[in-house]
Amino acid sequence: MTETHAPSRQPLPEPVPAVHPRIANYHRKLESEAGIARIGSRTYSAMGFGGNINFIEGDSGVIIVNTGSFVEWTAMALEEFRKISDKPFVAVVYTHGYSDHTGGVRALIPPGAESGVEIYANGVWKAFIGQVTSPMQPEVIMRGAAQLGLLLPYGEASTVGSALSRYMPSLGSTSYLAPTVSIDVPTRVTIAGVELELIPAPHDLDDGLMVWMPDEKILFGGDTLLPGGMYPTIATPRFEARRDPQKWVETMGLAASYGAEFYIAAYGSYIVGADNVRAKLVGQQKLSQYLIDETARLIFQGVPSEAIAERITIPPELDKGQDFNELYHQLWWIVRSLIARDFGWFNGDPLDFVRLSHTNRARHLIDEMGGMDAVQGKIEAAYLRGEPAWAL
Repeated sequence: MTETHAPSRQPLPEPVPAVHPRIANYHRKLESEAGIARIGSRTYSAMGFGGNINFIEGDSGVIIVNTGSFVEWTAMALEEFRKISDKPFVAVVYTHGYSDHTGGVRALIPPGAESGVEIYANGVWKAFIGQVTSPMQPEVIMRGAAQLGLLLPYGEASTVGSALSRYMPSLGSTSYLAPTVSIDVPTRVTIAGVELELIPAPHDLDDGLMVWMPDEKILFGGDTLLPGGMYPTIATPRFEARRDPQKWVETMGLAASYGAEFYIAAYGSYIVGADNVRAKLVGQQKLSQYLIDETARLIFQGVPSEAIAERITIPPELDKGQDFNELYHQLWWIVRSLIARDFGWFNGDPLDFVRLSHTNRARHLIDEMGGMDAVQGKIEAAYLRGEPAWAL
C-alpha cells in the first residue's frame, strides 16, 4: 500500500548535497593532471584548459591542434607553453568546428598576427558554419547548457563539472578564425619540418579531422574516443543533426588501424602503448555497433521505445577491460536518442495517434487521484521516502 498524507504546507527538508564518488574521483584526477605534458619528443598537450590544447614544436615554428574553449583559458595554457618554447605559431588544425575546439584561437593568433598562419579543417566546415548560424542553433545551445549544467555555479549543490573536462565557468569569451585550407581526402603535409597526415573522419560531427604524426606514432583523434571509459555518445539527447552514429563507428576502426603508440583525445589523459590505444578504440567501436544493432533489432520486434531503453544492457564480454561508465551520458539517454534519430516518435502502436496531451492526461490523473491536495500529499510522501524522481 502506498503511503499518503495530507499536504504539510510546511517547507520540506532541503536535500543533502552529494556527488557520486566516481564523479568526484574523476574530477579530482582532472584537477591533478591540469598542466602541460610532454608526449614524444616535440608534442606538448595542455590539459585542463577547456579541452586539450596541443602544441607540436617544429624546426621553425609551432603547430597547434585544437585551441580550447575560451580565450581566457587558452591564454593561461599559452603562458605555460611559453616557458617551453618561444617559436612562432605557423599553423592551426581544428579537429572539428565546435567552440570547445576553436573558441580559444584568438589567444594564440591575435588580430594582426594571421599572416602566414594556415588553419586546416575538414572540407565540410562551411556546411557546419551554416548549421551554427541557423535559427535552430540557439535551441541546440540551450539544450546543451541544460544537459551539462553549464550555467550552474560550482559546488556539490549544483555542479562539479560536465565530466569531459574539469569545472570551467562558462563566462569566458569565444573566438573563431575561418579555416584557410580545406581537407577533403587524407592529405600529407610538412609544416615547419614536421610531417603530418590530416584525415577527414566524422566523429562527434561530420567535419571531424584526425591528425597522424607518423615519425612518432602519435594520433590526435579529436572526439573519436571519449576519456575515462565514458559510454560513446554516438547519439545525444540534445540532438546533433550532423552526428552520424554509423560513420563514427567507422572512424573508431580507422583510428585503431594506425597502430598509434600515443593517442591524444580532445579531453582527458592521453593513452600510451599501441595495445592500449587499440583496445580502447576497438572496445568503444564494438560497444557502439552493439548499441546501434540492438536498438534496431528491438525496434523491429515492436518493443516500445521506453522498454528498449530499459532493456538494453552491456554484455560482460563488451565491458571486459573497458570499465564503461555513465560519467558523461547515461546509457538510456544514448539509446533513446538513437531511437529518436533513426526511427522517430511513433512506436508502431496505433494508440500513439490518439493519446491525450500531457496537460489533459495530467488533469484526468489528478481527478482520479483525489484532487490537487491529495496529489500534493503523494508528492511530499514520495520525496520524504527518498524517491525524488517519482515526486517530480
